[in-house]
Amino acid sequence: MKKALLLLFLPVLLSATVVTDVWFSDVGSTTFNAHIVTDGGGFGAVELFYAIPPNDCWLPTGGGNTRYWDGDLYYFGVKDPYQDSYISSSGKAPDTTYNVCIEVYVNNSTWVRGPTKQVHMKSAPGGGYRLPDHATRIGTSYPSDLASNTDTFSVAPDCSDFSTQFDAAVTRQQTRNTVLNLPVGKHCTGTVYLSQTPRDVKGLNATNINPDGSMKIPGHGWVTGQAILFGRKDYSGDIPNGLAKFGVDSSDGRLYYIQTKAGDPDNFWVYANPPRTGDVPLTLSPDGNNFNLVAYPRQLKWIIIRTATPDDQFAPLGVSLGSLNWLPKMAYFTNPSANHYLHGNPILNFLDPGNDLRRQSMLAKIRFVGINWTVEDDPGSYTAEDPPAWYFFLDIQPTMQDIIIDRCVFMTPSQQQRVYTMLNWNGINSAVIHSYIDKGISFFFPRNTGSVHQ
Repeated sequence: MKKALLLLFLPVLLSATVVTDVWFSDVGSTTFNAHIVTDGGGFGAVELFYAIPPNDCWLPTGGGNTRYWDGDLYYFGVKDPYQDSYISSSGKAPDTTYNVCIEVYVNNSTWVRGPTKQVHMKSAPGGGYRLPDHATRIGTSYPSDLASNTDTFSVAPDCSDFSTQFDAAVTRQQTRNTVLNLPVGKHCTGTVYLSQTPRDVKGLNATNINPDGSMKIPGHGWVTGQAILFGRKDYSGDIPNGLAKFGVDSSDGRLYYIQTKAGDPDNFWVYANPPRTGDVPLTLSPDGNNFNLVAYPRQLKWIIIRTATPDDQFAPLGVSLGSLNWLPKMAYFTNPSANHYLHGNPILNFLDPGNDLRRQSMLAKIRFVGINWTVEDDPGSYTAEDPPAWYFFLDIQPTMQDIIIDRCVFMTPSQQQRVYTMLNWNGINSAVIHSYIDKGISFFFPRNTGSVHQ
């Protein structure tokens, strides 16, 4: 027997392919690899269905049968073409047997089924999770002045004033914490756009870059070693040349550092790392006109967006939810069916309503507590043969910092609502803590899109 040749996005000109066998490797407690063996013919795509016996993985869900689907896999999930065609499948329950059905797409016209196979997942490993060696623990405690220096407001039952309330919170963020209580059990339907620019961000332009490549900000008040971040402001310009630029939105949110010029309170050099004797500064030059700059750590108070259920009636601070039992006391951000398409808008969008990646608000110090991030149960997903997947629940931008997701739930109302990407997690010093990802989101894994991670 020859193992399958995988022809990605190319016409298959061979005779009809027959899937002769499916076998498994690297079977763990939640993942396995399914290998596809054919009679030598090629194929262009793969579908994998699975079901817990006695359910049939070839029969659609309904009429007493339940099956799940890993989706059409072209190149993301299929490994090592031309050598060994296999699919990595994840999101399974430990110590559970699954019926597995695989079919391949042949001659750009026909799905060909393979034999039904069974795989038994291993038991869950003991000892819990181990933090990666490179992981950095960040502070996630409530602000020390929460009780004495906070303004608290209740958002309207239909969330119609949420954006207005958030605008006001950003306006006072340099001096006051703000708590915005969301109505319990009510659905704030998105997309909600949060594109405000905090008051500690400095709006600069080409005149702030000196001919020698240094910068000038009169009365900046910083000392050597101060960390700074750059962000794009509008269409008129980009962050300065000489900095790292990433993708369409240019700034990847990394930290730079300054060295003041001796006896000069207004001018400074910019370095890629904390400056040391002998290090060479970056030579900056304008790229257009306007751009943003801010010092880090941010000189801001906190904005806490939370369920109106107080902490003494909710899962305690520092304790994981562990299940969906707390849902009756949570608030909801729900993405409507209008956003149910590839690259559709997220529930919260940290861009302006035009989805302009080139305008970076540089929001920071926002904490979400006791919120169920979910989607509408789109009826179209029950009847479509290949319904679209939901895009981001939350799309955090790389120039944001200190975003905390605390005791929240990520879920879909049914298995028919497939999720493509749950979180776009960017920026510095941000965390998801003590939260719960429901099994309706059948699997998740991190993907590095190329930006810097600090």
